[in-house]
Amino acid sequence: MKLWKQALSTGGKLGLWRLSQDKKRAVATPTAVRLLQSLPNLQETCAAILSCEPDIRRAWGKIIAARLKDLGNLKDVSGLIQTIGTLEQASKTILQQISDSVITSTEFTELEKKIIGTPAEQAPETTKINRELAATATM
Repeated sequence: MKLWKQALSTGGKLGLWRLSQDKKRAVATPTAVRLLQSLPNLQETCAAILSCEPDIRRAWGKIIAARLKDLGNLKDVSGLIQTIGTLEQASKTILQQISDSVITSTEFTELEKKIIGTPAEQAPETTKINRELAATATM
């Protein structure tokens, strides 16, 4: 529950929502609506909001950086172009994590299973995480 309170705080700081006057509800802002419209479904929007948390963003960034490193080692130019294209502005910070990159489970595995369905280090989640990081890169 502590992480959700932190996420609520981060989302509020980023202007994704505001607390109602009685402070019992979070009310989405136009920024949150634009985020929802930019992603394919509500599940990815929830994951994108989660990716705004600095610790989660860093952990997911290390996984994506490792995936980029693997593509480079395989000399998969089209894979690199596609991945960096999906990451858009997030690619700058992801590339800075190449030296720390690692494909291992994060300390958020249980939360990841609840929000995205599987742990973030699983290969099928890579494209989704790329989109989620890209969608929140300018926040």
